[in-house]
Amino acid sequence: MKIQLHNRVKELEIDSIKARVLLKELGISPGAALVIKNDVLVCEDEILTAEDSIRIIKTISGG
Repeated sequence: MKIQLHNRVKELEIDSIKARVLLKELGISPGAALVIKNDVLVCEDEILTAEDSIRIIKTISGG
């Protein structure tokens, strides 16, 4: 599975995984990032597969 994160591509040997579990595997809090699957924002329970185009965007907060 190829994942785009911070303008880099990371490859993982996973056939399928829930978005929430993927974020935890990458050390990212599920509330601190958005998961984009095939150019569509998905929820944490979405199943991601090796065939999908995955992009993770960390959210920024502050005042």
